[in-house]
Amino acid sequence: MKDLQDFEIKYTTPIYKQIVDNIESAIVQEKLKGDEPLPSIRQLAKRLDVSKESVKKAYGILTRRGLLVGHQGKGYFVRSKQKSRRQKVIILSDKLSPYRQTFLNAFSATAGKSVETLILIHNQDVELLRHYLDQFLGKYDYYIITPHFPRDLETKSEVIRQLSRIPSRQLILADKDVDSLPGNYGAVYQDFDNDVVTALSEVADELRTYSCLDVFTMPNSMYGSDTEFSIARFCDRNNLHASFHSGVRETAIHRHQICIFLNSQADEALFTINEIAKKKNLVIGKDIKLISYNESPLCAILFGGLSTISADFEQMGQLCAQMVKSGEQKKIKCDFRLIRRYTF
Repeated sequence: MKDLQDFEIKYTTPIYKQIVDNIESAIVQEKLKGDEPLPSIRQLAKRLDVSKESVKKAYGILTRRGLLVGHQGKGYFVRSKQKSRRQKVIILSDKLSPYRQTFLNAFSATAGKSVETLILIHNQDVELLRHYLDQFLGKYDYYIITPHFPRDLETKSEVIRQLSRIPSRQLILADKDVDSLPGNYGAVYQDFDNDVVTALSEVADELRTYSCLDVFTMPNSMYGSDTEFSIARFCDRNNLHASFHSGVRETAIHRHQICIFLNSQADEALFTINEIAKKKNLVIGKDIKLISYNESPLCAILFGGLSTISADFEQMGQLCAQMVKSGEQKKIKCDFRLIRRYTF
């Protein structure tokens, strides 16, 4: 096979990746035709003077991508277009919420019929993540994971260990990157340190008309303390005073107030403030300004239109699907913005 015979190994790039790229390019350019046989693993390893493991790994990747098909006792063949299979993707989400559903819907719409998707919930339980990987590792082309887990050192270490079991070329992290995780995996992430600061900076002048910015964090909020710190930085830069509350108490709700809720929308906390406002004859959107964290379709309905600061979960799903379809792993920061409605 001339196209592979002329292939020269460059040792600045992993050998298996060079083999993958070379064969994939030959297939795309139709230099290798459907149903055409490839050299055996042993033959190609000898021809290129590389290890059989490198060739085996490359053939495995190309098979999972649907470009090659292996026949027992006959070897590997270029898959004909008529027989090309659907990509198999497993999504391990931390929870199923309105904004996660937005992500999943966007992923499915962008991926289309060429991708077969299994969706499971790990519920922020690293042992459940391990269980799923034990069951499904090696059976899917891509593993898309929202890596939200308890933040103690022991759990963090175990999360890294479990994620490292997945080949980097098959791993895509959604919503959050994991800085200490090695490898050239894909990621579409929020910048939890800076996104809130940037979004609120757009309305800093308006916020200064209030004596205090009241920030409510629910006790079970995983990233509440981080977001509180970001808001504190924002207030310090913009000469604003902030008051931080754990949960919602009646004494903390008053007239001419602006509140930020660092929790998912449509939960108990937002209904609690609604009940308190009614009791005090206060109107949300008029007497009390309200901004919540994380956007979903429900936000356009709640309180006549709930303002939010949020990552673009639709874009997040689209970008993850595009990585799967292209096979190109990237690390991309997702858009994050303030969406203004009636409540602010």
